[in-house]
Amino acid sequence: MINRLLGTLCAITIIAVMVFAILNAGNYRSMCFESTAKADVTVVTPASEPEIPEIIDIPDSLSLQPGV
Repeated sequence: MINRLLGTLCAITIIAVMVFAILNAGNYRSMCFESTAKADVTVVTPASEPEIPEIIDIPDSLSLQPGV
């Protein structure tokens, strides 16, 4: 009997929370930030792309011969 009563109360509570969430779906307001404050954003782009230096092929000083 108690389990049935608690189950019914939980079901009613869950349905009520869903109804209130659906009714208030379009009225979001943040508690953390003011709606009148605007972010100061500056976009920085590089003046020119850096040049990639030529790759110099230097032979390896270690030999790959086995047993040496």
